[in-house]
Amino acid sequence: MMRCAALSLFLTLLLPLPVAAQAADGDWQLASLRDGIEVHVRQRPDSALKAFRGVTRFQLDDPYTLVAALNDYPHYPRWLHYVDAAEEFQRSSPLERQLRLVVRLPWPLQHREAILRATVTQEQPPPLARVTVALESDNSLYPAQSGFVRFPMMRGVLTLQLLGAQQVEMTYQLELDPGGRVPSWLANLALANAPYYTLLRLQRTLSRPEYADAGADIPYLQLRSAPEPP
Repeated sequence: MMRCAALSLFLTLLLPLPVAAQAADGDWQLASLRDGIEVHVRQRPDSALKAFRGVTRFQLDDPYTLVAALNDYPHYPRWLHYVDAAEEFQRSSPLERQLRLVVRLPWPLQHREAILRATVTQEQPPPLARVTVALESDNSLYPAQSGFVRFPMMRGVLTLQLLGAQQVEMTYQLELDPGGRVPSWLANLALANAPYYTLLRLQRTLSRPEYADAGADIPYLQLRSAPEPP
């Protein structure tokens, strides 16, 4: 009990400073704003667990830089909060992929694994292109691994919205069922920081040289307008 209480205190200290709650896109409520990153929270009608969403803007000379980072699964632990390993184990097409994420949670929570379908959709053309990566758990895709608890449910959305003037708005939304015996209040505390730290670390990651000039390797998305004919 003392260790669980200590963990609760630790997670509470990590929570972002609250701001005045206000309506944000329907029933989303603004929970924090720091470093240019908005974190919104929404109570799920079917669960005591909450959904969380982070929104920020990146200044990028090349929007394909962001796509290249999202395609670099072995290096997801650099920026995706709580994720210790990631792999793409199957690909139906560049727009349909299957992923496995290893999530290492603070003691006393047992480590988790998530088996996900990733579906990429381009919803708007350039110059204001919009791309959505929808993540949905499907545990039938991959055999269970010993030492991990499977997430019974995980849903996430990554959205890239080009705004012009080399600005990209990035949205990261997450809701899940952690499985096992995890109190909902503890799961909500642990999840509350995921959007903030994910977007903060992703912004720092985008400056890495391996993600520069990536457009030629990503022909399935059109993020730049075609050049004017001579």
